[in-house]
Amino acid sequence: MTGKKWKIGEIYKTRDGRNVMIYAIYPKQKYGILGAFFDDGRWCPDTWTLNGAYYEENGDLDSELMPHEPETHVGWINIYGKEAGQFYSTREDSDKSALSNRTACIRIEWHEGQYDD
Repeated sequence: MTGKKWKIGEIYKTRDGRNVMIYAIYPKQKYGILGAFFDDGRWCPDTWTLNGAYYEENGDLDSELMPHEPETHVGWINIYGKEAGQFYSTREDSDKSALSNRTACIRIEWHEGQYDD
């Protein structure tokens, strides 16, 4: 699983749910992610491969780093002919603010970092 994006200073989870803070990334090192996991009330320093594996040889999946799931956002936009109106976080707010010439109310859903063609 190559191509995962890790960021210094971010807190991730291990597969078994422990928090991990990354404090350095060395792209040319086999275990190039330096961080610490929170266990038993304290931060314990450790390393991971650039893919987030804890021990590449042993396959310790419980300690594998898990990338963040992108947060899903939902909203509504009123449409007036070929023009889009303001964005609303609830359908109720969109309906309350709609003008009499509204032709549609569209629900949109997107994820952080999503860019469509």
